[in-house]
Amino acid sequence: MKNRRISIKKFIKHPHRAILEILQFGDEVLLTLMGKSILKIAPLTKDEMSRLEILDKLARMLGVRVGSHKEVPLPKGVPLQGEGPTASEMILEDRS
Repeated sequence: MKNRRISIKKFIKHPHRAILEILQFGDEVLLTLMGKSILKIAPLTKDEMSRLEILDKLARMLGVRVGSHKEVPLPKGVPLQGEGPTASEMILEDRS
Protein backbone atom coordinates (compact mmCIF):
# COMPACT_ATOMS: atom_id res chain seq x y z
CA MET A 1 0.00 0.00 0.00
CA LYS A 2 1.58 3.29 -1.02
CA ASN A 3 1.33 6.56 0.87
CA ARG A 4 0.51 9.58 -1.23
CA ARG A 5 1.13 13.03 0.23
CA ILE A 6 -1.29 15.82 -0.69
CA SER A 7 -1.31 19.35 0.66
CA ILE A 8 -4.46 20.34 2.49
CA LYS A 9 -5.01 23.16 -0.05
CA LYS A 10 -5.04 20.70 -2.97
CA PHE A 11 -7.29 18.32 -1.06
CA ILE A 12 -9.82 21.07 -0.39
CA LYS A 13 -9.88 21.99 -4.10
CA HIS A 14 -10.05 18.37 -5.39
CA PRO A 15 -11.17 15.95 -2.63
CA HIS A 16 -12.55 13.51 -5.19
CA ARG A 17 -9.03 12.69 -6.44
CA ALA A 18 -7.86 11.45 -3.04
CA ILE A 19 -11.09 9.57 -2.42
CA LEU A 20 -10.93 7.87 -5.83
CA GLU A 21 -7.36 6.79 -5.14
CA ILE A 22 -8.43 5.21 -1.87
CA LEU A 23 -11.42 3.47 -3.46
CA GLN A 24 -9.65 2.22 -6.58
CA PHE A 25 -6.24 1.27 -5.24
CA GLY A 26 -6.66 0.97 -1.47
CA ASP A 27 -3.96 3.61 -1.03
CA GLU A 28 -3.47 5.74 2.06
CA VAL A 29 -3.45 9.49 1.55
CA LEU A 30 -1.50 11.74 3.90
CA LEU A 31 -2.74 15.32 4.09
CA THR A 32 0.00 17.83 4.79
CA LEU A 33 0.13 21.38 6.08
CA MET A 34 3.37 23.26 5.46
CA GLY A 35 5.12 19.95 4.70
CA LYS A 36 4.04 18.18 7.90
CA SER A 37 1.59 15.27 7.88
CA ILE A 38 -1.57 16.20 9.75
CA LEU A 39 -4.12 13.60 8.69
CA LYS A 40 -4.17 10.13 7.18
CA ILE A 41 -7.10 8.93 5.11
CA ALA A 42 -7.14 5.19 4.56
CA PRO A 43 -9.62 2.48 3.59
CA LEU A 44 -11.44 0.69 6.38
CA THR A 45 -10.20 -2.72 7.46
CA LYS A 46 -12.58 -5.69 7.38
CA ASP A 47 -12.84 -5.52 11.18
CA GLU A 48 -13.77 -1.83 11.11
CA MET A 49 -16.29 -2.46 8.34
CA SER A 50 -18.03 -5.23 10.29
CA ARG A 51 -18.24 -2.99 13.38
CA LEU A 52 -19.85 -0.24 11.31
CA GLU A 53 -22.36 -2.72 9.87
CA ILE A 54 -23.33 -3.82 13.39
CA LEU A 55 -23.72 -0.19 14.53
CA ASP A 56 -25.80 0.59 11.45
CA LYS A 57 -28.15 -2.35 12.12
CA LEU A 58 -28.47 -1.35 15.78
CA ALA A 59 -29.20 2.26 14.81
CA ARG A 60 -31.92 1.20 12.38
CA MET A 61 -33.50 -1.05 15.03
CA LEU A 62 -33.53 1.79 17.58
CA GLY A 63 -34.39 4.53 15.09
CA VAL A 64 -31.28 6.63 15.77
CA ARG A 65 -28.68 8.10 13.45
CA VAL A 66 -25.09 6.87 13.79
CA GLY A 67 -22.53 9.64 13.52
CA SER A 68 -24.93 12.40 14.48
CA HIS A 69 -23.39 15.35 16.28
CA LYS A 70 -26.57 15.77 18.23
CA GLU A 71 -27.14 13.62 21.28
CA VAL A 72 -29.90 11.20 20.38
CA PRO A 73 -31.90 9.83 23.31
CA LEU A 74 -32.33 6.07 23.22
CA PRO A 75 -35.73 4.64 24.02
CA LYS A 76 -36.01 3.82 27.70
CA GLY A 77 -36.67 0.30 28.85
CA VAL A 78 -35.24 -1.72 25.96
CA PRO A 79 -35.26 -5.11 27.68
CA LEU A 80 -32.54 -7.69 27.25
CA GLN A 81 -33.09 -11.38 27.74
CA GLY A 82 -32.82 -12.33 31.38
CA GLU A 83 -32.44 -10.02 34.33
CA GLY A 84 -30.28 -6.92 34.48
CA PRO A 85 -30.10 -3.39 33.14
CA THR A 86 -31.66 -2.23 29.90
CA ALA A 87 -29.53 -1.61 26.80
CA SER A 88 -29.98 2.16 27.30
CA GLU A 89 -28.67 1.95 30.86
CA MET A 90 -25.68 -0.14 29.77
CA ILE A 91 -24.76 2.33 27.02
CA LEU A 92 -25.07 5.33 29.34
CA GLU A 93 -23.01 3.55 31.98
CA ASP A 94 -20.34 2.71 29.41
CA ARG A 95 -20.12 6.37 28.26
CA SER A 96 -19.28 7.66 31.74
